[in-house]
Amino acid sequence: MSRVGKNPIIVPAGVNVNISNGQVEVAGKLGKLSMQLSDAVNVEMVDGQIVVKPANDSKVARALWGTTQRRVKNLVNDVANGVTVNLDL
Repeated sequence: MSRVGKNPIIVPAGVNVNISNGQVEVAGKLGKLSMQLSDAVNVEMVDGQIVVKPANDSKVARALWGTTQRRVKNLVNDVANGVTVNLDL
């Protein structure tokens, strides 16, 4: 079981999420991002949170469960807060 995949993704205020046709589109104050979803996972909105679940009990579905959760969480975070890179010189 994926420990990462079990966690729901909280959608902050000002971020719009559209899940349809195997694609997740996230729009916020800093732009719009989208991601194509695999058939091995199910992604849905429940009470203002995004929930990712494996579609079946296959090894591929379990492997993509946590990966998909993190990628969608990064989309939401990037349109809400932006991307920062700290370089040490």
